[in-house]
Amino acid sequence: MTTSKKRIARFAALSSVALLIGLPAATSHAHEPTTVAQAQALAQQSHVRAEKAEALGGVGYKSGEVQRAETDEARYTAMAEEIAEPLAPPSPPTPVADHYAAVAHHYRAMGGGPAYKWRRVEHAEMQEQRWARAESAGSAYAPAARAEAPQPAATYPACENVSKPVVRTLACAQ
Repeated sequence: MTTSKKRIARFAALSSVALLIGLPAATSHAHEPTTVAQAQALAQQSHVRAEKAEALGGVGYKSGEVQRAETDEARYTAMAEEIAEPLAPPSPPTPVADHYAAVAHHYRAMGGGPAYKWRRVEHAEMQEQRWARAESAGSAYAPAARAEAPQPAATYPACENVSKPVVRTLACAQ
């Protein structure tokens, strides 16, 4: 009885240490391809696995082997295409796109909830991309900036004639 309790305690201690160190996180990407040839070879292997599982008939589908192999094939094919693409030169910074990037960063920093629910983050990212494309293509295609609505003439009484301090502060601040 005490031997099994000691084993459980040792296993729990080793598991918690491994979890804190991050062993699974360090080894999770060890099998990922780094070159186009590796990714294409893994995609081909997945394709062969999918064909073998399909040949099994219902057993291959019911066990999920066909779906896993097809998913792996698609993933490795996409990785090969992604690795093969040359890196695009960075676009020059644009003031409006940088503003929307800062807004999107601010919304992301707020965390979940209203920023995502009301699609503020998505909207800011779309505006950032839109302005970056428009400004890199040229100012002719840049979205028109909203013109300020003309302000009506101030109908506030003169600051010196106002007796209430709140009204004075609001009226004189403009």
